[in-house]
This record gives sequence, structure tokens and C-alpha cells, in this order.
Amino acid sequence: MLVELLNHPRRIWLSILLVCAGLLSFGMYLQHGLGLEPCPMCIVQRYALIFITLISAVASALRQKIWHSSASVLVLLFTLFGAYVAARQS
Repeated sequence: MLVELLNHPRRIWLSILLVCAGLLSFGMYLQHGLGLEPCPMCIVQRYALIFITLISAVASALRQKIWHSSASVLVLLFTLFGAYVAARQS
């Protein structure tokens, strides 16, 4: 099943989109449902995750390989930025 998933880049982008949307939804639940206030660095990380979600949505909608390559670079940059903020927070 995993091999079939890896053969279709649009499915990979959709999977990334769903995971990011789930993480953002859980963060919203913690903030609004349980009343936990995020720190400023958590909010910056949330912005990075939002951009990754948006890029994944666009990449899953497009079929050309050049868009998938460009989206991969952008997602990598935002991922590294989010990881840098998380490391700095720790």
C-alpha cells in the first residue's frame, strides 16, 4: 500500500495536506477548547505549518512535475524554518 502511495505525487501532497490540517486543528482545539494560550514562537511555528498546508494544497491540485519540484523546495524551506524556531524555543 505504501508503494502505491509513493507512485502518485498528488496523493503524497494530499497526505501532507491532511496531516498539517489535523495538526493545526488540534492546535486550535488546545487553544480555544482547553484555553491554552500559545507563546509567540508557537504562533510563528503555526504560520510555517499554515504555509506548508497551503503549498501542499496547490501542489496536490496541479499535475505538472515542475510545480511538484517547486513545491518541494518551498515546503523544505518552511519546514527548516519551523524546525529552527522549535529548536530556538527549546
